[in-house]
Amino acid sequence: MFFQKEGQVTLLLLALLKVRKSKVFLFIIQVLKAY
Repeated sequence: MFFQKEGQVTLLLLALLKVRKSKVFLFIIQVLKAY
């Protein structure tokens, strides 16, 4: 399970890098800060 979570985190980070210049990235940042 640990490795599955690790993989999900990696995919999430890659996705964030792809959308970092979009409004989606800013939205995610706000959500993470609120979380």
